[in-house]
Amino acid sequence: MMGWILVALAVAANVAANFFLKKAATTLSAYSGLELVREALLSPWIWLVGVSGFALLVCYALALRSLELSTAYAAITSLALVGVLLVSGLTQLEQISIMNGFGVLLIVLGIFFIAKF
Repeated sequence: MMGWILVALAVAANVAANFFLKKAATTLSAYSGLELVREALLSPWIWLVGVSGFALLVCYALALRSLELSTAYAAITSLALVGVLLVSGLTQLEQISIMNGFGVLLIVLGIFFIAKF
C-alpha cells in the first residue's frame, strides 16, 4: 500500500515539475547565452522545477522498494501524462478534447492490466 502512496506522490511531483517548467518557459525572455542562464537561475519557476524533480526521484526510488519496476514506471509515467493533461486543461494552457478523454481511459485501463496481471 505504501508503494502506491509513493507512486501517487511521484505522479503529483511529476505533474508539478512539468507545469512549473511550462511556466518558466513562458516567462523567460532571453533566448541564449549567459543572459538566459542568469535569468533561469533567478526564476522561481526553475527552482520549483528542481524541487519537484527531486521529490519525484525520491518518491519513485522509495516506491521501487515495494513495487516492481515495470509497474511503478508505467503507473508514474502514464498517470503523470493524465495529470499534465488535466492540469493543462484546468489552467487553460491547453484544450481537452473527447479524444484526449478517450486516451485517458485507455491509459487507466492499461495501468490496471499491468498492475493486475
